[in-house]
Amino acid sequence: LSLLKTDANLELRITDDGHGFTRGEIREGLGMRGIEQRAKMIGAHVVIESETGKGTRIVLSVSTP
Repeated sequence: LSLLKTDANLELRITDDGHGFTRGEIREGLGMRGIEQRAKMIGAHVVIESETGKGTRIVLSVSTP
């Protein structure tokens, strides 16, 4: 978990080395769709990368004034 501030953005990075998943496996119970929906609501950009057996990486970036 890391939080980075640049001149233009605030970026939250979450990485794990868990089981991972494919996009087809995303269900409401995983919360990934909720992350994407909430990011959109605040004008943020979110990238969710995951691969079965290789963990997951989530990067959320929002512009700062």
